[in-house]
Amino acid sequence: MTPNDILTFAIKNNISVSSSESIIIYNFIKRNYKFILNGDDSSLKELKKLLRDDLYNKIIELYMYYKNKLF
Repeated sequence: MTPNDILTFAIKNNISVSSSESIIIYNFIKRNYKFILNGDDSSLKELKKLLRDDLYNKIIELYMYYKNKLF
């Protein structure tokens, strides 16, 4: 996965993401994916501080969608 993959996913899902935001999201995923995959989503609070509210809310919406779909 790369920041460019995040931009591509965002475009496909009609989500506005800047290149700097894609880097923030990428770095967040790199640091926290193991916690999130194990059901500990408390690190998402850190992401909220770094992103626009509308983008953060969309990420949470997608996170809940895929979480419910996979588990």
